[in-house]
Amino acid sequence: MKKHIKIIIFLLLNILFLYSCSDIEKERPQIENGHIDLNSWNFQEDGKVKLSGDWEFYWNEFLTSEDFKNNKQIALTHFLNLPNLWNGYDYDGKELPGSGYGTLRLLINIDEKNELLALRIGRIETAYNLFING
Repeated sequence: MKKHIKIIIFLLLNILFLYSCSDIEKERPQIENGHIDLNSWNFQEDGKVKLSGDWEFYWNEFLTSEDFKNNKQIALTHFLNLPNLWNGYDYDGKELPGSGYGTLRLLINIDEKNELLALRIGRIETAYNLFING
C-alpha cells in the first residue's frame, strides 16, 4: 500500500513539473534607443506589453509630431529610462532639476491588424500632450 502511494505521489509531481514547464512565457519585446518592435506580438495570445525602457528625451523642447515629420534637426538630449524621473541626469555638464520641461518620444513598430488597442497611463502629476500616429 505504501509503495502505491509513493508511486502515485511521484507521478503527480512529475505531471505538475511537466505542466509548469510547458507554460513558458514568450519573451516580451524591449524598448531600445527609443524604439520597440511589436510586429510579431499577438496581444490576444501573448498579453500586455509594458512600455518601460529607453525613450528619446529632449530637454527644454516642446516638440510635436510635425517637428519630427519635417526632418527638423532636433538635438537628442539623452535616452531616459522610463518609468523614471529626469532629476539628476547629466545634460551639458549640469544635473537636470526636478522642474522644467521636455519631450519624450517612443517609436512603436506594429502591424496594422485593425484590432482595438489601448494605452493604460498611470497617474501623472504634470501636464502632458500625447500624440499617436501624428
